[in-house]
Amino acid sequence: MIKHYLKVAFRNLVKYKTQSLVSIIGLAVGFTCFALSVLWIRYEMTYDTFHNGADRIYMVRAHYTDSPSSTSNVTPYPLANYLQEKMPEIEATASTSIYRDMKFRLGDNE
Repeated sequence: MIKHYLKVAFRNLVKYKTQSLVSIIGLAVGFTCFALSVLWIRYEMTYDTFHNGADRIYMVRAHYTDSPSSTSNVTPYPLANYLQEKMPEIEATASTSIYRDMKFRLGDNE
């Protein structure tokens, strides 16, 4: 019975070449988009999970109305201290910037 189904499927693929090609390409593009979406969502959900207490780490973003890219990861430096003073549930804060020549140093490690 399966041999018969495969024979009919192969005959239809040969008979309707254009439609078969479009269907196969569409299916391949669909699978590829789905796989890339799953990988991207997994990456976003596991960002910074190697830290202890990763479920308590949050990133603050700034929303600027005067620039074309209105949301940015760069926030003003005084914001970290302000948030820690006004919200007692915040244990610690850190500010970073996007300067290429900036280096972090902890003791002798750079």
